[in-house]
Amino acid sequence: MGQILEGATVVSHGSRLGFGYYRAGKLTHHFLWRVGRAGLVPVALPAIEGRLVGHQVVFDDQHVLVAWQSVLNGRLKAFVALIDASGRVLGSASGHPDDSPLLTSTSGFALAGGRVLRATERGVLSVVVDASALLPGSLFVDAEPFVSEGCELLPGPGGSLYVVTEERITQLCLEGE
Repeated sequence: MGQILEGATVVSHGSRLGFGYYRAGKLTHHFLWRVGRAGLVPVALPAIEGRLVGHQVVFDDQHVLVAWQSVLNGRLKAFVALIDASGRVLGSASGHPDDSPLLTSTSGFALAGGRVLRATERGVLSVVVDASALLPGSLFVDAEPFVSEGCELLPGPGGSLYVVTEERITQLCLEGE
């Protein structure tokens, strides 16, 4: 792929896409790559400001969802974005973690065919893109006994979802929306 900045570069990958960034001073350069295609594609995301305290990337075949939290001047700031395989940012949300259920932590996201899902204490939340903003959508409250903030969500067959906690793995079938 090329040279990287040692100790300042983070990369993650799925089966068809990869995503990464490097930081040098106040500069952050985000990029993605596609399996079987040469070159890195720049992604227009804001710089990560301050000290990074959490970072998560999830993939499906055509999308990347990236979430991070950072601390700057004692204030916690969160960011999440959905990116397509061409490197276009489809939607994003940012602010303090109390501003939105999408920002409370960097974990608990899943991507399935471009559909963004988020584990919350109240159930599984679908995430919608509206005018390039990521917003809370439908809440599947029947999933509440099986999910919690920070659990891992993995796409399953037929649109199902696996919920992974330290104690168990549960398969959920979400209907509606």
